Amino acid sequence: MPGYGGRSPTEDSWPLPLREKFELTLYDDEYATCVETYATLRVFTGDVPPDRFTEYIGVTPSKTQEFQIRPEGWKSLPAGWFLTSQSEIDSRDVRRHIDFILDQIDAKTDALAWIRESGGIADVMCYWVSASGQGGPSLLPAQSSKLAALDLEIWFDVYFDASDDGGD
Repeated sequence: MPGYGGRSPTEDSWPLPLREKFELTLYDDEYATCVETYATLRVFTGDVPPDRFTEYIGVTPSKTQEFQIRPEGWKSLPAGWFLTSQSEIDSRDVRRHIDFILDQIDAKTDALAWIRESGGIADVMCYWVSASGQGGPSLLPAQSSKLAALDLEIWFDVYFDASDDGGD
């Protein structure tokens, strides 16, 4: 391989600063590049009433929403079940918020599968406000594995802090 003397690059062959750069980062509750963050498990329950899903999953939601037919020209609101870390976790490290969600629903694969079979969908939405437009949220490999085992997509709703004018 060019640049590696014909050897395949391995972590052991990387210069020390590069190896250290790729070690897992520790939690940082004061995450300097973030103004505010939280995570929400969103379960749109399809044909299942939210209170029935609560009974099945055995977790108290932060909020539920009954199916609502709205006037013509307005989209009807689907039935929903929501678990959020917003008022539960005091940290600007989104990984803490994701851990809160995952800890609540650990091993609840059957409940999420039941919802999908009933026409519902589930995902994890992370609200994240950037302090400066640099840096950003990250996930740990264990979190990615748990999300995959639960068949949960994760996505980020990212904003830029309006109070940061970028000037002196």
